[in-house]
Amino acid sequence: MSPEENERSSYYQEIAAAFFRQRGGPFLLSPKDMTTIASWETMGVPLEAAREGIEKAMEYFRTQARERGKVRALAACNSQVLKAFERYRERSVGRHVPAKTRAEKRTLMVAEISRFLKDLPGPISFLREPYERALGLLEAGRPDEEALERLEERIERLMAEKCQAPYKESIRKEFEAEFHLPDGKQAADVFALKLVKNLRMKYKVPYVTFPYY
Repeated sequence: MSPEENERSSYYQEIAAAFFRQRGGPFLLSPKDMTTIASWETMGVPLEAAREGIEKAMEYFRTQARERGKVRALAACNSQVLKAFERYRERSVGRHVPAKTRAEKRTLMVAEISRFLKDLPGPISFLREPYERALGLLEAGRPDEEALERLEERIERLMAEKCQAPYKESIRKEFEAEFHLPDGKQAADVFALKLVKNLRMKYKVPYVTFPYY
């Protein structure tokens, strides 16, 4: 086996081990699981981000009443792994920036969200309600972080669903040139991530959860 094949095999084994630790048996990857890992490898998702996303996804499925039950497929972790990948890249860029305290982060978040709401761009005016809700939570004495996580997910869904068609199509062309993934849920998830990221940059859309600050 070549060094490259060894590295690839190790990547699959490490992800499988992380998944099985969280999920329990049966300890066997399905063809669908293998496809999911292959897509992460193609995108360059590091093991650190894959493990973080798997852990976060499994914790979500364990604690949310409507989602409780054993997760059968690794694909159920895809969204959280992709988000962890984005956080990993952002941490890499700002690795030498001193860490902020929780209070400093909350103050910064309140300022960023207030600024955003004051000059909310027309094309994304549909975000006013969730951001007003987030601001209210952050101004409370002890912010409900689980509620903020749910708001972050809702904000991203709204951006992906309500983005203006011409802009969405321009991003789709960039996506198809950058990634070569077969049509299906994997491709749709990656496209939604890229679309939301571009909308955040275009309109300076702030995050509403602590890990991004």
